[in-house]
Amino acid sequence: CIGFAVGGVPSPLDFVIEGRLVIWVLQADDTPVEGAIIKFKRDGGAEEVFGISDPWGGYYRNDLIPGAYEIYVCYDGIELPVVKSVNICCGTNPQITFYVPQISLDISSTAGGSVTNPGEGVFAYEYGALVPVTAVPASNYVFVKWMGTAVDHGLVLDPNAAVTAVDLETGSADVLQSYTLIAHFCTKPKACTT
Repeated sequence: CIGFAVGGVPSPLDFVIEGRLVIWVLQADDTPVEGAIIKFKRDGGAEEVFGISDPWGGYYRNDLIPGAYEIYVCYDGIELPVVKSVNICCGTNPQITFYVPQISLDISSTAGGSVTNPGEGVFAYEYGALVPVTAVPASNYVFVKWMGTAVDHGLVLDPNAAVTAVDLETGSADVLQSYTLIAHFCTKPKACTT
């Protein structure tokens, strides 16, 4: 996702301007996202760049040609897994809000060890984050593998390595809003392969 800044600052919408479109890019808690690249296709044409969201998370245009637009947003070099459509016509001022997806990762371990990085519990990450994870076995135990829905969906870079990472853009990271990740330990690794 590459682009360039051509945008402006959002203004109150107390009157109609033909061809105006306002786009907001926000975190899940409504915190503004600055620097998101706004892209579009008009009437199924080639992809073009609108501009970049400002410090308030907004971007607006007053000069759009009437037609059907598909709007895309890229944040931190990653295209968000959402495309929104809008029709510019008939004296309306449409507003579109994109939310940067938050994905929760519920990290735990079986008996015989623990996850030290980032720890155990439920953690929230933005879509596209690369999350390092480290499993440490207790005395007389060995790490066997990572399990859970993060593994099932192909998000764990190396499920058999105690030190690896969860890529929240890889595979089907946009399918679920939350994933589980379990570090599996055993005293006799040959006897416990599941």
